[in-house]
Amino acid sequence: MSALQKQYDGKVGVIMVNVDSPEARPFLAKYRVRGTPSFTLFDRHGRVAQSYTGWPGSAEVARAMDQLVAQP
Repeated sequence: MSALQKQYDGKVGVIMVNVDSPEARPFLAKYRVRGTPSFTLFDRHGRVAQSYTGWPGSAEVARAMDQLVAQP
């Protein structure tokens, strides 16, 4: 993930949440996190665009991020 963070630096924001933290529980419920790792991608309007449970691979995440960055 760190390579993707560098690649998209300034284009997308990345927020990591510690699923073991009690403060994370509302987010885990709201976004239906069922396992780790989990990734939820949001469009620029804050809507869920894509969710993954498990690592889908750098190529898949990059493809999804490219689509989001290209949206007006």
